[in-house]
Amino acid sequence: MSTASVATVNPRALGSRLVSAPWSMAAGVSLLLLAILAVVSGQNPLLILGSNAQTASFVVLVALAQMVVVTAGEGAIDLSIPNTISISVYVTTILQQGDSARLPIAIAAALVVGLAVGAVNGAFVTLLRVPAIVATLAVGFVVNSLVNVLSNVPGRGQASPALQAFARGDLFGVSYLVLFALAALIVMGFYILRTTPGLRLVATGQSFAAAEVGGLKPRRSRMSSFVISGLIAAIVGVLLCGYSNGAFLGIGDPYQIASIAAVVLGGTLMSGGRPSVVGCLFGALFLAFVTTLTNVLAVPAGVRWLIQGLIIIGALALPRFGRSSTS
Repeated sequence: MSTASVATVNPRALGSRLVSAPWSMAAGVSLLLLAILAVVSGQNPLLILGSNAQTASFVVLVALAQMVVVTAGEGAIDLSIPNTISISVYVTTILQQGDSARLPIAIAAALVVGLAVGAVNGAFVTLLRVPAIVATLAVGFVVNSLVNVLSNVPGRGQASPALQAFARGDLFGVSYLVLFALAALIVMGFYILRTTPGLRLVATGQSFAAAEVGGLKPRRSRMSSFVISGLIAAIVGVLLCGYSNGAFLGIGDPYQIASIAAVVLGGTLMSGGRPSVVGCLFGALFLAFVTTLTNVLAVPAGVRWLIQGLIIIGALALPRFGRSSTS
C-alpha cells in the first residue's frame, strides 16, 4: 500500500519569509497608520482604506514606472515622470474636447508622447552615456516647456464623459482606478519575474558588465526601462485627466517625490537589480495614510513635504544601519 506525501506549510518559516520580505516594513507601518487613523478619526478602518486606495492608485502606477528604471541599475532614476504626466494630461484634454468619440485618438496620442519621452531619455542614457539623473532632468525641463505652451491653447475643453466615468466610477463599490492599479501590479510582476526581457532587466541591474559578457544586451534592457516608464507615466496622465476633469499646470508635480518614496519604502534596491512590485503597493498606501493623517491633524503643507523627505531618508538609511550592525 503506497502512501502519498502531503506537503505541509511551516508557519514559522512562512512568518520568517514575510518578515524578511523587502516590503514588510512598509506593510507593517501602513497597518499601524491605518489603526492610528481609525482611532483619531473615529471611522471604520475599511472606509479609511477605501477612501485612500483611490488616490494611492496613482502613486502605485508612478511607483511602478520609477521601479522599472531603478531596477536597471547604476543609480538610474527618472525625474521626467511628473512632466510626462502633465503633458499627457494636456494632450488628452486638448484632443478629446469633452467628446467621448474622440477619446481613443486622444489616448493614443498621449501614449505616443509618453513613449517618445521615454525613448529620448533612454537614448541619452544608453547611447550618449549621460547620467540618468541629468538626462531625465533635462528632458523633463524641455517637456515642461511644451506643457507651458499647451496651457495657452484656447478652448482646451474638458475630459469626456466616458473618461470621467472610468476615472471616478466603481464596480460593486471598488474603484475602477484601484482595479486598474491592481491589474498593473500583476502585469508588472509577471513581466519582471516571468518574461525574458524582465529577467534580463533584473540581471542588468545586478551587474551591467556580467550581463554584457553573457550576451544579455543590457543597453537594450536599460533603454526599454525608460520607454516603459514613459508609457506608464502617460497612462497616469490619461487617468488624471478624467479624475480631475481637465488639465492645469503642475498637475504631475506631486508624483515626483511620491514615485521615489514609494519605491524606496517598498524595498526596491536603489542600486538596481532587486525590484519589489508588491512593495510599490505598500509604499503607496504608506504615503496615502501619512498624507491623510497629516490632513486630519491639520499639519501645514511645508511640514508634510518635510515629513515625506525624512521618510525617504529613513528608508534609505535603515538597510545600511542593519547591515553595519550585523556585520
